[in-house]
Amino acid sequence: AEGVTAVQTYNTQYMSTDEVRAYLDRLRAHGLYGCFYPWPSSAFMKNFRQPVSDKEEQLVRERIRALRDHPALLAYYMWDEPELRPMLIARSDRLYEIVAEEDPYHPCIMLNDTVRGIHKYRNGGDVLMPDPYPLFNEGGFAGRPIEYTSTFMQACREASRGQKAWWITPQAFDYYMNKPNSRPPNLVELRNQQLQAFINGARGILWYTYSHRYNYES
Repeated sequence: AEGVTAVQTYNTQYMSTDEVRAYLDRLRAHGLYGCFYPWPSSAFMKNFRQPVSDKEEQLVRERIRALRDHPALLAYYMWDEPELRPMLIARSDRLYEIVAEEDPYHPCIMLNDTVRGIHKYRNGGDVLMPDPYPLFNEGGFAGRPIEYTSTFMQACREASRGQKAWWITPQAFDYYMNKPNSRPPNLVELRNQQLQAFINGARGILWYTYSHRYNYES
């Protein structure tokens, strides 16, 4: 599948368990692995400031038990930029504990948008995977220094304290969706982000985003 080995979906919280398994079946048929939210409903995406209830714990445990044996499952995508909500740290930590207890064999991913968030939510996953987008400009380079990527990878190293892995979600699309002075990265810039991540100890890449690949000619 075009050199891709794993894909990320952001919609499984709207899907039944059978629908998620059917999605994973399709990935398996193409030799792919999937990462997805482990939440059994979209309500989990709204209760950011509340401790985990007994009912929520029960529902999450049931969901993980129903999915953990699928051969196309790569990892659970716990949260996307929780510091921007902001999410209660104790909620993030507890939900990670529940998922890990039910399935210790598949990692949980924590994605952050800030260096501070990497440290703040470090206990919410096994893999720290920030998205340090350089924000590329038409007729120029990047809106942020290109070493922005390395800054985030170094923060992952520090926050991991030798106990976690770190991956990266690099920018592979036009962040402002074709607004003036905004563009997707070129091949050199794609490689630059990737190499910076590897040099700084990253062990995996989930580009954002595979689904946008048909929007661009190159």
